[in-house]
Amino acid sequence: MKTCKRGHQREDHFNRCDECRRLRTKEWNSKNKDKGLASRREWLKENKPNVDAYKKQWVAENKEKVLEASKRWYKKNPDKVRDRQLQNEYGITLEKYNEMFLTQGGKCAICEIHQQELGKTLHVDHCHTTGKVRGLLCNHCNYRLSVLENPDFMNKATQYLTKYNIGDSSAVLP
Repeated sequence: MKTCKRGHQREDHFNRCDECRRLRTKEWNSKNKDKGLASRREWLKENKPNVDAYKKQWVAENKEKVLEASKRWYKKNPDKVRDRQLQNEYGITLEKYNEMFLTQGGKCAICEIHQQELGKTLHVDHCHTTGKVRGLLCNHCNYRLSVLENPDFMNKATQYLTKYNIGDSSAVLP
């Protein structure tokens, strides 16, 4: 055994000890992030089928680890989760949701009850035909609005009320 320039023990056939090699690699990587990243991307591109097969096999063999890691990520990144959910369901970002929330003063756009009083986050109201986002509503107003938007239900409800409230014209749906 010999010693390297920094005084670490090294084997005779290596110029650097393991520790110095790790340090040098770490130094090079920090100075050449773009080169290293480009190199890794190129390698991944060339070996995509093998990498995908390996990943698939590893995930199948380590379902519990994957599930635990996923749970940790979701818990650690609630804003990213909410942003992705809003984009997938309504085509808006969390930033846009927050902007709407501030514009509405944190209140339901219909009943004007503040979110804090409701104890739940406001729902994104959107047209089910066009997908266009209209505003933020509490759970009750969102449900009532969905009932009003369904003409078939409205006709049946009117028939029902007419049938059982003969002569009572004050019976109207909320």
